[in-house]
Amino acid sequence: MKKNYYVLIEGMPGAGKTSVISLIKSIEDGFHVQDETYFDEATLPENYVETEVKYLEDSASKSKTISANQINLSDRGFISVLAYCYALESVDSSKKGLYEILYNRCRDMITEGTLILPDILIVLMIDAQISKRRRDNYKHNEEYKMWFKDDFLNAFYKFYNEKKFLSLYNGPILTLDTTEKEITQVAEFLIKQINESNI
Repeated sequence: MKKNYYVLIEGMPGAGKTSVISLIKSIEDGFHVQDETYFDEATLPENYVETEVKYLEDSASKSKTISANQINLSDRGFISVLAYCYALESVDSSKKGLYEILYNRCRDMITEGTLILPDILIVLMIDAQISKRRRDNYKHNEEYKMWFKDDFLNAFYKFYNEKKFLSLYNGPILTLDTTEKEITQVAEFLIKQINESNI
């Protein structure tokens, strides 16, 4: 079994990423969960490019602080940043060029070794309409308004469905549609798959 095994869980909003990671942490020994970073909006740069770079750098920082002798779980890493930029650019013409800037920055960080790629990538999927229904309690929150726009969510889904990140990451990928699955089912399945892949 490989030490310092790094698992990155990505995918659609509402697919269960955070919930399943929390459940795995509570039921399985030997798993280390990296806490999600929350930035105070007041501390973020006014420039939207610099803001996304900040999120990318946070992802890179977490990728380099994995715990020894454990399976490390993290959600919403560098691929989420790229997916967000891809979707945002697709619905807002003023953001044109954002995705290319972040993509190139991400590629450079991988080349420099400041962004560590995961040993396995897990992508949790649901369609856009289910994503909105599962996150219904956020729909009146201004901070989350983009996540309820069909065009944005469809572009976000397209990014993952077409695996537009493959030019940056070509390691093992496990894709799972969680539409008809309970969180406990997803957690048990992922634990089994992760343990089997870490040999």
